[in-house]
Amino acid sequence: MVNLLLKHIDHVVAWGGATYDCSYIYKPKDEVELKKIFEIARTQGLTIAFRGSGQSYGDASMNGEHVLVDLSGWNKIISWDSSTGEITVQCGVTIEQLWRKVISSGWWPPVVPGTMQPTVGGCLAMNIHGKNHWRVGSFGEHVIGFTALLGNGEIVSCDKNDSSGLFHSMIGSFGMLGCFLTITLQLKKVNSDSVEVSSLSASNFDDLLMIIDQKKGCDYVVGWLDCVASDAIIGRGVVHTAMYLEAVEYENDNLITRYDLPDKLFLLPYKYIWIILKLFNHH
Repeated sequence: MVNLLLKHIDHVVAWGGATYDCSYIYKPKDEVELKKIFEIARTQGLTIAFRGSGQSYGDASMNGEHVLVDLSGWNKIISWDSSTGEITVQCGVTIEQLWRKVISSGWWPPVVPGTMQPTVGGCLAMNIHGKNHWRVGSFGEHVIGFTALLGNGEIVSCDKNDSSGLFHSMIGSFGMLGCFLTITLQLKKVNSDSVEVSSLSASNFDDLLMIIDQKKGCDYVVGWLDCVASDAIIGRGVVHTAMYLEAVEYENDNLITRYDLPDKLFLLPYKYIWIILKLFNHH
């Protein structure tokens, strides 16, 4: 059983590497231990925040000098129906786990962030957007239902037919109303496992917006700005678009290895890249 009094403060770093803090970190094994953390924190006047993969740009998953619940271990896929695209997962399942499970059946998460590591619970708590927001909306619009532990210790089950308003209130609530336990998503059918990517340069901000508007027929569109450009070329940047290719024959799960990223940038292992990036961060 979790005992808050016997724990110590641990160092926590934000994903961007520019901010850090110290928090009481706990890794509950089940809902019983999670409830106990809620109870003890309430009696001691401490706030609670939740951390999955710790991929938030800012300090959303830090909660300095208060309780931080690490749910990265809650990463089981509970059920998957390849005929309907409906999947139920624990809150700590990552986007990478999700697509690796479903891609060989011709399904894909309708909204994905810029990296593969955020958890489904974190994506729903922040109600993230993707590079196709104008087409499909945010992450929460594709949630069928969820179970959650509220601040008062009650476990609830919600779906889109919930008349209390809790379903829509929990989505995008930053975890301030409680903790997602399990989440059921409706995935989208895709024609293939590959996309065709195009890169277009923009000379200024007006040019960049014009290109984005012209490319709204693509499946994904994202613009990158040159933040040091000024005067007449302010907003200079690059627009990337992606379109799913036509249907191909799925070659069972062996195709998944094609999506593995290289483990080195030139000769430097990726796990050490943060050391170089930290030189450009400041506190």
